[in-house]
Amino acid sequence: MNRRRMNRMLEREGMTYHQIMQKVLRSFAERLMLDTDMTLGRISAVLDYSDASAFTRAFRNWHGCSPREWRHRHPSSADVAQRPLGRS
Repeated sequence: MNRRRMNRMLEREGMTYHQIMQKVLRSFAERLMLDTDMTLGRISAVLDYSDASAFTRAFRNWHGCSPREWRHRHPSSADVAQRPLGRS
């Protein structure tokens, strides 16, 4: 598909390529944060950010908090499974 046609189709849907890419990056970042024990530096490299601080700025724009804070608030299912019974 030619780029102009794709942009016109997205415009009719009220979306832009940039918005879609941000949504995909956000979703992938959340998945990596929840399902892996990768460092923030490694996650930023996988997502092709220039450095961890650029990733942190983007993440803060998406969620209103740092990646570390978000990870702390959203423990992975493996973390939850390792907690002793009777504790949340």
